Amino acid sequence: MLRPSRVEIVVLLVLFGIAALLQGHFPFVGGLPVAGALVLGVLRLWKRLPALVNAERVSTTTSLWLSAWFLLALVPAGHGVLPVAVFLFAGWERFPEGTLLAWLALACLGASAVLRARLATTLSWIGSVLALAAWGLLEAHADDVLAGVVASLPFLGCLVLHAIHLARLRPAPRPAEG
Repeated sequence: MLRPSRVEIVVLLVLFGIAALLQGHFPFVGGLPVAGALVLGVLRLWKRLPALVNAERVSTTTSLWLSAWFLLALVPAGHGVLPVAVFLFAGWERFPEGTLLAWLALACLGASAVLRARLATTLSWIGSVLALAAWGLLEAHADDVLAGVVASLPFLGCLVLHAIHLARLRPAPRPAEG
């Protein structure tokens, strides 16, 4: 279950409070709660890493984290910065290829998190590659690609962790024929 602990909730509320108090004086502190959430998420994944890389099936947790970070990956396009999630609904007209790949990636990752068959691993690999391709296509239209890459580091890091998890999966033993 992906429930935050009480300590994590308090830390994020404090960061939101600090950001709200200092927003008028320091514009960059608006990202403070996001940075805190990133750190807490990375720490939570780091604790679970041994269990995730030695599993027998695709981890629902890593699939959900990868999907979440993919949707939150920022693309500096036009006059602002938008997360990939906005492109899913508003990107069909100007970015049809990236939007289509993003929907396919989420469908494959979602299906892999639910299935328990060998097909789940294949779907998860396909979803991961499609998510990376969609992100790349959307970043190709960015005004500042370096800023987009830096803003998408959590997604890229989670993609690496998910790929390590998929590479370390042990296939379930087949029943003896006879």
